Amino acid sequence: YALPTTTRVTSGTNPTNATVCQGSSLNPVDQFVLEETQGQDNATVSQVAVNITGFASVSDVYVKSEDGATQYGTAVVTAATTTVTLSTNITVNASSSTPYNIYVTLKGTASGTVTAAVNNITVTSTKGTITDSGSTLTVNTDTPNQITNLTAQASDTQVALMWTNPSNSDIASPGMIRLLRKDGFSAPTGTADGTVIRDDTAPNPGGANGYVDNSVTNGSTYGYTVYSKDACGIWSSATTTGLNALTAAPAAACNRYRPTMDLK
Repeated sequence: YALPTTTRVTSGTNPTNATVCQGSSLNPVDQFVLEETQGQDNATVSQVAVNITGFASVSDVYVKSEDGATQYGTAVVTAATTTVTLSTNITVNASSSTPYNIYVTLKGTASGTVTAAVNNITVTSTKGTITDSGSTLTVNTDTPNQITNLTAQASDTQVALMWTNPSNSDIASPGMIRLLRKDGFSAPTGTADGTVIRDDTAPNPGGANGYVDNSVTNGSTYGYTVYSKDACGIWSSATTTGLNALTAAPAAACNRYRPTMDLK
């Protein structure tokens, strides 16, 4: 008498919890293991059902090999439990124990947290227990901190600006620090207001920064604002005089002549 083949799903080595960006694709969120616990016949897995908390933030879910190189199936996410019908079935060999990964792509409007874990599979043999749990993705929607301590020293046809970068680690590449200038007595009020005169694409979080603007004219007044962008492409939004915004007026140095009198 041959025992019926039993396929079991257990949790593998899940990816570490991560903070991710809105609209980010193929985020690893779960690893599950397929194994046969008895019997000698190969089992074929044709569907994988995935429980997704925060599903409204997810556009698509994927079943892939452990190394991510082979995609077995994908599905559009419209409900908390989404079934992925595999385009390439998974064969579970007798006495095997093979890990597979679940990936998700987030919507551009994603927020909050997302977790995913397998809750069912469709196989050609008897299913055993399913004990799978996924990791947590936290969607970054926070505005990065502003730069601080913006100062300017105006002199002959130039303005030397200094400031301190925000300490957020995610302003480092691919984040950015942007310096803008606008003619007149008001500083730029957004990243598209005025002229971009410097984009620092590799800023040092918390470090000193600066720029010397040599494209100015004596006797004119200019407004300057510095904004920060994090790795998810989110810009700081506030414009605060003395913190990240100011005005400056370059001028030539005064040469004063003091006459002398020759007393005889």
